[in-house]
Amino acid sequence: MNTKALAPELEEFLRSNRDELNQLYRLEWLQNRNLDGAAFLQSFESLATSYLNANHMAGSADRKPGLMGLYRMLLLAQPSRSWSSRMEKLLESALKLYPAVASDQGQLFLSRIYNAAHSLSQHGLDPQRWWLLMKKLAEANVDYTGENSNRFYRLAAALSYLAGMIHLRSSALIELQNMNEEEAKAIFPRVQPTELRTWISQLERNPWAGLSSPEPFMTGGYQGFSSFDTPGGGIFLRPPEFLRVEEESQAILLTDSHRNYLLFADRFGSQIIPRPITDEEQKESERPAAVPEDLLKVALKSIKKYALPEPSGISAILHRKTVICLSEDSHFVWVVPVH
Repeated sequence: MNTKALAPELEEFLRSNRDELNQLYRLEWLQNRNLDGAAFLQSFESLATSYLNANHMAGSADRKPGLMGLYRMLLLAQPSRSWSSRMEKLLESALKLYPAVASDQGQLFLSRIYNAAHSLSQHGLDPQRWWLLMKKLAEANVDYTGENSNRFYRLAAALSYLAGMIHLRSSALIELQNMNEEEAKAIFPRVQPTELRTWISQLERNPWAGLSSPEPFMTGGYQGFSSFDTPGGGIFLRPPEFLRVEEESQAILLTDSHRNYLLFADRFGSQIIPRPITDEEQKESERPAAVPEDLLKVALKSIKKYALPEPSGISAILHRKTVICLSEDSHFVWVVPVH
């Protein structure tokens, strides 16, 4: 590996660990010929320099785990389709903001940040929305090392829920309730601690807690088409039908006869996640109770008020202050918050 013009400390790391690094590179290249040596070295040098600069400022002593973890992680990530300049910038930010965690956990830290950002992208969400929240915890960088590392990753998952990963709702609300005073103040600087606890508690029962006038929206759509709501195509092959409310996740279980789906929706967004049809669900015949006529009228009025297409041949259920409407001739789902 060419070490010309590298920072002295980085050059020393490469020299001291030359045999191990070359062996790791060779093994990965034999498995993945898409690995570009020049591009790899450029990314490694850039990210390693950012890490070393931040590490010096933080005063962490052992920098080898962070550098070795970065090297190993890049070998796996850089040739993949999920790698991009935006992903590299996010990792650079992670190394700058959390140098102590990177020194403490090396590849584990970088891989989890990378995987979280990739998962957000796979769900159609912008990882930067999550990372803006993660930046707020950076002052506690040193506090998330050692035995506190698991707490860091649980909080990271909770923040990804706030950024739109709605399927993490149940576990995320528990973690948000368990934040210490410094964490709560960092993430919600304008909210008093008692008010914050009350709001999070309300979210467990009311997914629209804190919103005075939550708006209805549509989600889903036909797999073959794109629309203003679902760029790149929708979810369902046939108009969906209700199965039941899943007790554990409190999500709505839907089917299009091809496969089953879990619908999650609250003030932070919505997700429809496919899952295989189990034998139990194939036999499931009980449907959720229908919405009372007066409340359905309120929901339809809200749909009309916000100029959404109005469903026909409606079936609807009420769940946690939300009317979920399906139409016999549409691949969309109407999600309507109600008081």
